[in-house]
Amino acid sequence: MAAFLRKGPASRPWASLHSATRCSSLIFSRAISKERSFEKAVELLETLQSNKQVVKTLSTSGQDANAVAIPEMLGLLRKVGYPPEDFTDRLNFIHVAGTKGKGSVCAMVESILLQYKGSTGESQKGTLGKIGLYTSPHLTTVRERIRIDGITLSKRIFARHFFSLWDRFSNADCETRPSYFRYLTIMALHTFIQEGVETAIIECGIGGEYDSTNILPQGSVTATGITSLGIDHVGMLGETIEEIAWHKAGIMKGGVPAFTVKQSPDAQGVLEKRASEKGADLAVVEPSSATEELKLGLGGEFQNENAALATSLAACHLRRLGICRDVPEPGPTALDTLPGNFVAGLQTVEWPGRCQILKDGNLTWYLDGAHTSDSIRAAATWFHGHLVQAQAEPNPPSATMLIFNQEDRDVERAICKPGARAQARAPAT
Repeated sequence: MAAFLRKGPASRPWASLHSATRCSSLIFSRAISKERSFEKAVELLETLQSNKQVVKTLSTSGQDANAVAIPEMLGLLRKVGYPPEDFTDRLNFIHVAGTKGKGSVCAMVESILLQYKGSTGESQKGTLGKIGLYTSPHLTTVRERIRIDGITLSKRIFARHFFSLWDRFSNADCETRPSYFRYLTIMALHTFIQEGVETAIIECGIGGEYDSTNILPQGSVTATGITSLGIDHVGMLGETIEEIAWHKAGIMKGGVPAFTVKQSPDAQGVLEKRASEKGADLAVVEPSSATEELKLGLGGEFQNENAALATSLAACHLRRLGICRDVPEPGPTALDTLPGNFVAGLQTVEWPGRCQILKDGNLTWYLDGAHTSDSIRAAATWFHGHLVQAQAEPNPPSATMLIFNQEDRDVERAICKPGARAQARAPAT
C-alpha cells in the first residue's frame, strides 16, 4: 500500500482501489451468474429422475406407486410453500388429458383465449389476465414447456424461477428432490404465480388420476377435456382401452364441466360412468361445419376433432369467468357457428412438430411427432394427401423418403401397417 500511495494525489489511489473492487465484484457476479444460468439449470434438471426412468421403474417393479403419487406431490408443493388453496385463490385452470392431441388442443385453447385477451374492451380489460400454458414433452428446448401469453420463457426467466424453486427445496430439507416431470410441473405452477398468471392451461403427463398435474383444487378448475383415447403407456395405465379411459377420466371434478371427443363405445362407457361417480357433467363434442370449413393453423384432418374440443373448453372457461360477449354456449351443437375471435385463434395457432411442413431448398420436410399406432396412421394419411398433390404437379418429387425414429416402441405394430398408405412413388433408402 505504501508503494501504491507514493504516486501522490494525481494517481487517484482511491479511484483505482474502487475500480479494482468493482472489477472483483464483476468477476464474482459473473461467477454467480454462471452458476445460476439457464445452462446450469438444465444440467441440474437432468440429474433428476426422468419420466422415462419413472415409467420403467413403475412398469417393472410391481409396486403400486399410484396410491401415494398424489399425496407425495401435494407434500412436495407444501414443502416449497404452495398449499392447494393457493391455486384456488390465484389461478383458473383448464385441464386436458388424453392419448392423442393433448398438446394440439392446449395450443388451440391458448390461441383462442389470447384473441379475447386482446379484445375484451375497457370495461372488461384484464379479466383474463396473463395466460399460462404448460405442456410436455418439449421439441427442442425445455423452455417450451412453460409459456406465458403465447411466449416461451426466456433463458433468464427460466433460470430465475428454476433456481428460486431449487433453493426452496434445498431449504426444505427434502430427502430427495422431485423427479424431472414433477419438478417442472411444480416449477410451472411456481412461475405462473410469481409472474401473475391468472389463467393456466395444463396438459397431463401420463394418465390423469395419478398424474402429477392432478393436484389442481376443484374450485380452481373451470373445465376439463379428454382427447382421443388409444393404447399407450400400458405398463402404467393398463393394456385395455377401458383401463386407460379410467385413468384419463381421473381429471374430472364434481361440478366442473367435462368435455370429450367421440370415443370407442368401450372407452365412452367408462368415461360416462366415471363422470357420474365424480359428479361431473360430461359432453361429447364433434366437429361441426364451422370447424371443418376452417383452414386450421395445424394440418391434418384429425385436427378438426381437436378444434371442436378446444372451442368447447375455451368457451366454457370464458363463460365461467363472466366473459359472455361473443362467446358461444359450449356443447355438442352450440359451436356450429364460431365467433370471429374463435376463428382467428384456430386459424393462427402454431404447434411445431405436429403435421408441420418445412421447406429447405428443393427439399420439403413433413414432420410429425406421432408415436402410437393411431397417431402414426393419422400422420400417414396427412402425408399421403400431400404426396398425391406433389406427384400431380408438373415437376413432381424425384424421390420420397420415410424416416422414423423411435424408443421403446413396438416398431412393427406402430409403423408397418399405419404407414402402408403413404407409398412413395420412387422409394429410396
